[in-house]
Amino acid sequence: MTISVELVNAMYEHSQWSNHQLLKAAEELSNDELNRPVPGAYGSVLAILVHMMGAQKGWTLRFNELDPVQPPDPADYAGIPELQVVWAAIDAETNACIDTLNDDVLGQVIKYRSWHGWEGESPRWQAVLHQAFHQHQHRGEVAGALTAFGHSPGELDIFDYLEDPTYQERPRA
Repeated sequence: MTISVELVNAMYEHSQWSNHQLLKAAEELSNDELNRPVPGAYGSVLAILVHMMGAQKGWTLRFNELDPVQPPDPADYAGIPELQVVWAAIDAETNACIDTLNDDVLGQVIKYRSWHGWEGESPRWQAVLHQAFHQHQHRGEVAGALTAFGHSPGELDIFDYLEDPTYQERPRA
């Protein structure tokens, strides 16, 4: 199977844009709302966001067949501004990794493991898509919680991203 590098880039750009929308809306939450467990989700809004960020870091390392680090702990983050700083650095690492991809690299079988020790292998493109789709799942949880708290992040669809003026201003290859 051939995966388009352009599609991978678009998925990751959309993912980062959507995450930014969530983080911007989450800045409006009270400390109680930020840390309140969200029914049917992966903990509180803060816990979900930290999980998403940690999973992105872990999978970015796995794309390069490096062992991931222990996932971050939500208790280590006082709030959204601190999380944004750390996540921006992880986005930069992820972008640097994604920028190295081509059809041959995406087709290579990679071996990876978790910090817990489980092991797996797959074509790199499957791991890359897994990480992107993992974020989509949890973004839905966060968006639902933010909306319930009265701080909707707005529409997060790909067309909303493509119509965003910041996307329109970016140079194209």
